[in-house]
Amino acid sequence: MVFAVRWLQELRRDFWVLEGEEPGSGTSLSILCAANDQDRSFLAGLAFGPIYSEHHLGRFWLWNAKRIVEKKGRGHSMMVVKVYKSQCWMLGSREWFWVPGWVNGIVDFPLERKSMNAEKFKSDIRRIRNNKLEYEVTRDVKRFDDFYYNMYLPHIVRAHGSNAFVKSYELMRKQFEHCELLLVKMQNEYIAGCLISYYDEPPRLKSLGVRNGDLKYMRYGAAGALYYFSIIYVQGKGFSKYELGGSRAFLNDGVLRYKRKWGQRVIGMASEIFALKVVGDSAATRSFLSSNPFIFEQEGALNGAVFVDSDDKFDMKEFEKVQREFFYPGLSKLYVCFLDGEKVAAPSDLPKELSERTVFLAAAQWNRTRNLQRKN
Repeated sequence: MVFAVRWLQELRRDFWVLEGEEPGSGTSLSILCAANDQDRSFLAGLAFGPIYSEHHLGRFWLWNAKRIVEKKGRGHSMMVVKVYKSQCWMLGSREWFWVPGWVNGIVDFPLERKSMNAEKFKSDIRRIRNNKLEYEVTRDVKRFDDFYYNMYLPHIVRAHGSNAFVKSYELMRKQFEHCELLLVKMQNEYIAGCLISYYDEPPRLKSLGVRNGDLKYMRYGAAGALYYFSIIYVQGKGFSKYELGGSRAFLNDGVLRYKRKWGQRVIGMASEIFALKVVGDSAATRSFLSSNPFIFEQEGALNGAVFVDSDDKFDMKEFEKVQREFFYPGLSKLYVCFLDGEKVAAPSDLPKELSERTVFLAAAQWNRTRNLQRKN
């Protein structure tokens, strides 16, 4: 009932204009946006960094989004509307990227030997050992209170600022009834913690925190220890899988990239989506797309989208770099879109396994389904 009421309330939305300098191009970028405060702040951080302005445009029905672009969209670069997946049809079908608000990831046990031998994995293990970090698992309410007020709250505010989605004590205390609290210790001091939820199977990592949000504990390896110890603990209990929770669906997102290090594969998405539409071509638009590759949903599958401004220097070496950086386990395909040109072909020496999961498109080809038409 609560969801149904909220779904109906979200049909009429406040629209805003976000404006600032796009860092990569050094030119002005303007985004029409319908999203809550946290999501607008998140998007502005991607587009502008900390310095930007916003002003309220008005309140409109979702199905009038196309009309808003026609009447108010002159001079703007993009439009982003946060909607439930079940509301996407109101915006039209072929002019939007459906970018998940959050994607979910899972680790399969046992971890692949290749992952465990990787230098980026072993570096965290070395810090854990060098700083003699240990862990303890508890259901003690007093320990939970200390975790909530002295680890979770200060850490999430420091890490995410105005983008932080802070859970109330009452909600997390209720959730704790079906959770365990894993605490990381260093010299008998509890420096970090996380919840492991057993509400559904497989277990799920939730709500990380570091004491006082102190960066020195991060340097000691607190974050890596939470992932490592919780993975070891859950695997030791006989589970075959472990969910690492939600991450933003932008392929340069630090949390998403960090979880991939621990063997995460993407398995699904939350019910809310950023509907992203390109409405004007400019240096700022191209720079934003090139700097912020993302995951998008298409016909039930999750794919990656990487944007390249020119194919002049895009050879096999560059392609292999793009694959290493942006093809995440669990994605169906990686779309490599060149923002110039009429037609693009895959490298002739592309291995079969890579060609089957990669789609090369020029802007002119992409236009027919994704509205990347260059505006002259």
